[in-house]
Amino acid sequence: MTYINDGKACAKEAEKKIVSKVTKLKKNNITPKLASILVGDNKQNIKYLDLKAKSAKRLGIEMKIINFDKDSPKKEIQLAIKRLNKDNKIHGIMVQLPFPESFTTTDKEIIINAISSSKDVDGMRDDSEFITPVVLAVDALVSESENYIQHTNYPIRIVIVGSKGFVGRKILKYYLVDNKQSAYLPIGVDLETADLTKRTKDADILISATGKPNLIKPHMVKKGVVLIDVGAPKGDIDKSSYDKASFVSPVPGGVGPLTIYYLMDNVVGSAENN
Repeated sequence: MTYINDGKACAKEAEKKIVSKVTKLKKNNITPKLASILVGDNKQNIKYLDLKAKSAKRLGIEMKIINFDKDSPKKEIQLAIKRLNKDNKIHGIMVQLPFPESFTTTDKEIIINAISSSKDVDGMRDDSEFITPVVLAVDALVSESENYIQHTNYPIRIVIVGSKGFVGRKILKYYLVDNKQSAYLPIGVDLETADLTKRTKDADILISATGKPNLIKPHMVKKGVVLIDVGAPKGDIDKSSYDKASFVSPVPGGVGPLTIYYLMDNVVGSAENN
């Protein structure tokens, strides 16, 4: 029988820890505050920010959304971030991705790196003081799923599909560098990997973060596999693959709510540090 993880329920239960931390901070006249930069009117971005704003309000965290038109000068956005860096009442700064198509990769990097590493609660910078929330969410799911893995040998093979993308690269780095455990063997693959199906079928835990809907089909996974879908917004893993899995974190309702939880936890952590 396949266990379908409810990320929303897990996040709601974990939120009690954040509420306790926020209560203590407010007793010391500190209210955790997150500033989010939104460029353009991408409907998916607005939806994600709305979910984050609702979470922040529920937890007693202030959230300030700063809107820019899609044609706003990049320098104007950078200056706004620099002002936020200097504001002691702002504990976390994030930019909602993706940017409009007119923004180049260089534009994106310059804007992200304008955020102080001590306030980069989304873990976007390479030298950020915070681990990327989606990575923390994935790691929590990996830990929870271990009891469901069937007939595996050690080390546990974690295959990350989309390891050259931003999210996939962060996940792979975490298991290769930041969280070295002899119990895990992390393997990064991508859409262009010649023997992709062979690699995915070797996985004890398969994490997919390509953003290509229904990429992972039943013939690409083995019986008893753990499936963790990180493909936004529609999910990488074809639901017909679920029957072969022992544990599934689906899209929607899986990694997303946990990612928001860890973002808010990073904001509170920043407030505690400062």
